[in-house]
Amino acid sequence: MSERNQRTAPTPSPRRGPAGGSLPAQAGRGDATPRPHVAWVRVSPAPGRSEAVASLNAIEGLGIEGDRHAQPDKRNQVLLIASETLDGFGLRPGDVRENIATRDLDEMALREGDRLHIGPAVELVVSHACAPCHKMNALQPGLQERLRGHRGMLAIVARGGVVTPGDPISVEAPAAG
Repeated sequence: MSERNQRTAPTPSPRRGPAGGSLPAQAGRGDATPRPHVAWVRVSPAPGRSEAVASLNAIEGLGIEGDRHAQPDKRNQVLLIASETLDGFGLRPGDVRENIATRDLDEMALREGDRLHIGPAVELVVSHACAPCHKMNALQPGLQERLRGHRGMLAIVARGGVVTPGDPISVEAPAAG
């Protein structure tokens, strides 16, 4: 990773919550600089199901082992969302079928092509923002609209490995063309 392309995680920006109020601040754990990390991991083996797991096995070019979205050449192999977003909307882990919930990382500030380095081995490439679907309204009336711009980011697995809660996350911008 070249020095000029390396950057820290996007600085959290003010975000708006369910009724227009601010979402919780992305506070650190006692230090002055929050360190982006994995909060929890989940797998969705079938439509409508999300299961907590101790770790995820990310498979290069395929996705998350055991997840229904694990297919080659798909742009939605992994869904990342900020745990602060879920908290701000009164949602529980797994409600939006996320694979990786993060802490102190503003996923919505990521850009297509950004590379996320997670733990010692895993590398994800951001493909696009996840648009909230009508199923969100089953969780809370009107949630689909309120989640617009906050639903998280989809990514593909560029380098596989194991992801566990607590793993650090760093962001690398794409090389300038």
